[in-house]
Amino acid sequence: MPVISSVVNAVLLVIAGVILANILAETGIFSRLSSFTGPLCRFSGLSDACVLSIVAMGVNATAGKSMLAEYYRDGKVTEREVIPVLIMGAFPVVLGESLFRVQLPTALVLLGPVVGGVYTGLNLFSSG
Repeated sequence: MPVISSVVNAVLLVIAGVILANILAETGIFSRLSSFTGPLCRFSGLSDACVLSIVAMGVNATAGKSMLAEYYRDGKVTEREVIPVLIMGAFPVVLGESLFRVQLPTALVLLGPVVGGVYTGLNLFSSG
């Protein structure tokens, strides 16, 4: 029964994240981030839609990928842009979902502050 409860909680969190990110995208809140995303667009050579998807991946990985898929279906993102966005989107996912919530506290406790900090730093560097 604990497994079923965990699966149900995970599914509900993913659904809530996707719905929240889509609401934020539809209301135009993500488009207000243009002062932040503009330099990223120029630096990366990607469109605004791609960079907004990467920002959304920082909030929720599934929601960001869902946004990217919708932009692709609408023709706002080309096939050539999808793979770099997915690769670049891995960094916020690792940073937000796994590294600081799970890995850093566990590494600090199990390996100690110095070795745990070095391990976490190297993992962050490798994901970037």
